[in-house]
Amino acid sequence: MKWLKRIPLFITALFVITIGRAQQSTLALEFDNDKIVKETLKKYAKALENANMEGKNDFISIDVMANNLNGGFESLKALPRKIYRTNSFTNTKPSLSNNIFSRENVENNRNYGEWSIIWGRNLIINNKTNKVLPIPYHNTTTVINAKIGTMHSYLDYLDDIIIQGYPLAPPIK
Repeated sequence: MKWLKRIPLFITALFVITIGRAQQSTLALEFDNDKIVKETLKKYAKALENANMEGKNDFISIDVMANNLNGGFESLKALPRKIYRTNSFTNTKPSLSNNIFSRENVENNRNYGEWSIIWGRNLIINNKTNKVLPIPYHNTTTVINAKIGTMHSYLDYLDDIIIQGYPLAPPIK
């Protein structure tokens, strides 16, 4: 009878081990298209800083999905993102600084591919007031055939909230 009680424990342990091994991935530092990726991302960033939507879109795949990891509405395909950015550029001009660039080649995982990771500060300049709003950012992209195929963006809006004068208060108990 004791062995019957151990069967569910054994099945659970077997399940956990199987799932754990299925999630293992391999990272490599070898890249097939390192030069192309760096040039594509540099040209994309330059077009972004120049508020050049046509030039920016030259480096984006038509099937790109740009995901805003802040949970906002900016998870858009290429055309809606172009419209959103064009409207944004009428009021502001971005300027990227303090960029740190890293690459990872992920194998054996659902996020398979050669990923480029960029951290930096987006200095958003208001076109009317010339007031500068520094917002830290983190972008993760894949580049396929010299075009951005996937883009995940995270902007740290805490600086934005503080600079605009909104009060930050601890949660009420």
